[in-house]
Amino acid sequence: MKDFASDTGAEPHATYTVDASALPADGTWRLRVMDNTPGILTVDPGHLDGWNLTF
Repeated sequence: MKDFASDTGAEPHATYTVDASALPADGTWRLRVMDNTPGILTVDPGHLDGWNLTF
C-alpha cells in the first residue's frame, strides 16, 4: 500500500479504511507487513512500531 518509489524517508503515518461490515468482528485477524527495500540500496530495512484495529 505504501510505494517505495514515493518514500521520502520520513516516518509514514497512514490510515487505511476497509469495508469489513459483512465479516464477523470476533475471530482471528492478521496484519501482514513486508519490507520490500531493494537489496542494492544501502538503506536500513523498515520496521513497524505499532498498529490498531477499530470497529
